[in-house]
Amino acid sequence: MKTTKVWTEYEVVSNPEFTETLPEGIRDKYKPEESKLRCNLTTKQVNCSNEKIGKVSKNEGYHSICRAGGKTFQIQNSYEDVFSLSEGDDVIGPKTIVNEFSELVQSAAKGVLKVEPEFNLALAVYSSNKFVKDINKGIHNPNSYIGPCEHHCMPGEIKTLTLTEDPLIFDLKK
Repeated sequence: MKTTKVWTEYEVVSNPEFTETLPEGIRDKYKPEESKLRCNLTTKQVNCSNEKIGKVSKNEGYHSICRAGGKTFQIQNSYEDVFSLSEGDDVIGPKTIVNEFSELVQSAAKGVLKVEPEFNLALAVYSSNKFVKDINKGIHNPNSYIGPCEHHCMPGEIKTLTLTEDPLIFDLKK
């Protein structure tokens, strides 16, 4: 997987009714496109790693590739079957790690929001392109199917810029 920079151009447009409410001296100097705004910048990063997702215990069920490593009582399309795992072995598969944080920032009313991903690894385990019967402990619907059978993790980053309740910053020195 290749890492690339991604960006989104944005512009906050002021409501003409708001502009009319500004005091006379400020209204004349106010240029919405040059405004500075208080915003919350929320960043959500999704990274992937190949980690232990369980331990083989046939009494507790199998780790289904069709259910992202979740337990089922069907050995077909399970980690145990596909990788010939034995009782007590560790089950290794894609694991998703999500980090989210928010910070108060000052932003221009018009600009570019850049995302510079720090990830380079997408992981996937495939066992079947077909739909297979879904068999669970205690509950079995003979008409229930799942598939295609894959367990994956896709890294990525999402940035969200949200205006605060009091967003406009005036520089009265100008």
